[in-house]
Amino acid sequence: MVAKPRVTEDKASFHLRGNHRITFEADGTATVVSHGYAWNQMERGALPENGGNAI
Repeated sequence: MVAKPRVTEDKASFHLRGNHRITFEADGTATVVSHGYAWNQMERGALPENGGNAI
């Protein structure tokens, strides 16, 4: 199965990850916690398969 891309040419998008916190354990493992932010905008509103809501 191949996933269909949901990105169109008229979509403005910005993604950011930051505030990483890494905890190292004595057994050699580590855990990473970070925050993510995504902003997307389409002038014509949402695609029909995503509800089709206008802006």
